[in-house]
Amino acid sequence: MLFGLFGSRYATKYRVYHYGVDFSHVQVNGAYETPERFVDAFVGINKLLEWERSKYDFRRMIGNYTLELTPSIVLLEQINLAELKTTSFRLPELPVEEIVRQYELPQTEGRGFVLIARKLDKQQETAFYYVVLFDVATRTILHLSEASARSHGIGLRNYWANTIYNVIKTSEIRLNR
Repeated sequence: MLFGLFGSRYATKYRVYHYGVDFSHVQVNGAYETPERFVDAFVGINKLLEWERSKYDFRRMIGNYTLELTPSIVLLEQINLAELKTTSFRLPELPVEEIVRQYELPQTEGRGFVLIARKLDKQQETAFYYVVLFDVATRTILHLSEASARSHGIGLRNYWANTIYNVIKTSEIRLNR
């Protein structure tokens, strides 16, 4: 009986797949590291979601989920290194629906959850993301919101990974209903 009371805290109606952080369209402002170092950091950030699951626990936002990082890591091969870094202070608007439609996913049903990185701004010490929940079968966007968080930490990967931790910690988004 106790499990029935407390076990449903993270229950969801649909199977949810967390596809990690999509950095394929991100812009980086004010950083001195090379684009190649950033791509390595992006792989590392997504791997942290797996290696440190208890720290990067999205259940509060999306309920129980299966972590499926392959699509986000494969997308890193598509990053245009020449256009990764920018000097623009403008926050880019991204075609989220189009981005989600192009995902090559092994699943054919359920819900997909992804953070789409928009901008990593070293001057503002802030990262900006879209928080996206979508239907895997139809790629229909079920939830789209914006999130940002301050960065801190030592090393390129940890500096930006902490923004994801802060998005989780401070987010009021609850998609697990």
